[in-house]
Amino acid sequence: MENINHATLLSLKNLTSPWATSNATSLSWKSTSDGPLPIPAIPTALLVEMCFMFSLMFTQSALLHPKFQDSSTARLTRLSMGPLLVAWWLCYPFRLPILPFEDRSVFPGYLAATMIFKSIESTFSGGPYHMRTLKEVEGVPVWEKDPVESPPKEGDPNLVDLLLWTVVLFTSQRGFRWSWGPAAKGNEMSFLKALQEMVRLQLVFLPCLAFVLHSQDLASYTIDPRKALLSLGVPSSSLEMLSAIPVLSTYLLYPTLKKTSLPLKVTELINPASFPPQFGSLFELSSLSHFWGKSWHQKLRRPFLFCGGKPAMSLARSWVALQISRRPAVLWASSPSVDFFMNTQCTPYSGSRILILENYLKAYPPAFCSFSSNHLV
Repeated sequence: MENINHATLLSLKNLTSPWATSNATSLSWKSTSDGPLPIPAIPTALLVEMCFMFSLMFTQSALLHPKFQDSSTARLTRLSMGPLLVAWWLCYPFRLPILPFEDRSVFPGYLAATMIFKSIESTFSGGPYHMRTLKEVEGVPVWEKDPVESPPKEGDPNLVDLLLWTVVLFTSQRGFRWSWGPAAKGNEMSFLKALQEMVRLQLVFLPCLAFVLHSQDLASYTIDPRKALLSLGVPSSSLEMLSAIPVLSTYLLYPTLKKTSLPLKVTELINPASFPPQFGSLFELSSLSHFWGKSWHQKLRRPFLFCGGKPAMSLARSWVALQISRRPAVLWASSPSVDFFMNTQCTPYSGSRILILENYLKAYPPAFCSFSSNHLV
């Protein structure tokens, strides 16, 4: 980074690591005058293992099909795959080749965390998943939250349908197509309106990009100059293009493929109405919780539910069940018949029994006793 007088304040190129330079299998952090060092390739064995792990995760997703809802073997198979997948993805970022400090990325860690969350969900999910279809309600495409009822049983799907079902489930992020997703509106923007929105956003990003490129030292960013923009937290236009261009292409592909002989379930996958914007209009949101839980943060809702919400609820139920199971002993110990029994039965061990009983009753706070008498009777 340079100031206005072009005096270097901080340069990542000057950072060196004695450990990295002494390790023969790693890459030195220090750059040479001949140019950037070549990026080491991922080992072939690691790529083969990754393909195998992805195949296991696809198998986990396929076993969530309604076809296997009554199969205990399918559930045990999903449970047995979970520990292996979680352990492998935890170690994945640390098995990659060491890169120079300025060339490192958060993508391996993000990929590992995403796959861990998805594997945990597929491992501990209780019931099968069902696909939802867009419905027209007053001319507006919506995904309705289906009532809790047994869906109609379908015939056994063939291999192609099961593979398509698995791919759609594995790549789902917000769950709009699935029974566990929230009730939401589909995409109502036309092609011209979506293109106009993208152009408007780019016009906002361009002044920020021009300022950052003018004020940063681009010589230290030999791989991608946009790293200077990202380092300041300003959105990069390339990130939006990765999702904007495929969505815009669906406006042209969907009418064309509808005229072909492709199955309806295939053509509906590229329906533009199935891709609502991540950040919709703020005036359409009813509350902050609606924005947090059912808008963009819907991507994080399932990981939070399976890795935080459900374990917490299980612990709470276990604690309540334990307290309820001890309640009869507390009520019996506090009854007048126990006092009569203790006073009349004079044995050599009566004193020790009374002491044990008193210590046992002291373990229960008065708040729990009042809760038991008011709510559990």
